[in-house]
Amino acid sequence: VIPASLEALVLRILQAAGRSAGLRPYELPMACVVDLSPWTANVGGDDMEPLTTITGKPKRGAVKLRYLEAIGSRYGGPGSEVQQPCGSKPAAAELGRSLLAALEA
Repeated sequence: VIPASLEALVLRILQAAGRSAGLRPYELPMACVVDLSPWTANVGGDDMEPLTTITGKPKRGAVKLRYLEAIGSRYGGPGSEVQQPCGSKPAAAELGRSLLAALEA
C-alpha cells in the first residue's frame, strides 16, 4: 500500500513542473496514482493480468481494469462517490471519463 503522503508529494512535483512549463491551471493534474508494482509481460505467481505485451506495449484493457477504481475515485469516474477536493469540478469529471475512454480504445 502506497502512503497518501507519497502520492501527495508526487502530485505536488507534477503540478510544480507543469506550472514551470507554463501549463494553464486546468491542464495540471488534480490527482495521481502511485503504484510501485512492475509493468511486465510476466505475471509469475501474481494473480493479476500482465500490463504489457511481450513487446513492451501497454495492454489497455488490463491497465484499465487494474486502475479503474483508483482513477474513478480521484476524478469522479463511473461508480465514484468521492467528493472533489475543491467542490464540484465538472471539467475534472469529464477528464476522468476521457481518461477511462482512452484506456478502452
